[in-house]
Amino acid sequence: FCPKYRRKLLTGKLKDRLEEIILWEIKNCNAEILNMEIMPDHVHLLISTTPSVQPHKIMKTLKGKSSRILRNEF
Repeated sequence: FCPKYRRKLLTGKLKDRLEEIILWEIKNCNAEILNMEIMPDHVHLLISTTPSVQPHKIMKTLKGKSSRILRNEF
């Protein structure tokens, strides 16, 4: 997924905090991160989960909660 307009925002403290938030939310979604790469203007995630969990709901949760938390903190 990408920040709005692919701005190069995901660096330094923001990158570290985003990684913490993603790891926390993935635990709550009953999923496992196989690979995560946070670039300055986008995020790559390879996630393993059960077939009953819909991938778009995981991404909706990750993007929504991480955006809300990061906007409040930064």
